[in-house]
Amino acid sequence: MISTEEHQALFDRLEHLIALFPSQAAFARKVGIDPSVPADWKARIRQPRALTLMKVCAATGADANWLLLGRGVPPRGVRTRDV
Repeated sequence: MISTEEHQALFDRLEHLIALFPSQAAFARKVGIDPSVPADWKARIRQPRALTLMKVCAATGADANWLLLGRGVPPRGVRTRDV
């Protein structure tokens, strides 16, 4: 089980990836998810599923280790101080 801090950090990294796009809708289109999902993540209403996280990595070029664990190199455009 992951700690509350690790859980929060995952959502923070997701928010940084979403911010790389002009809008949450553009992010959702690129990932192939419903446009309401990014807002639900931001509000902590919905938990991301494993398959969706894989789609996020594929669509953004993010490394899964970075997204899930905060280890490794963040994708271009994400400042390391912020995550």
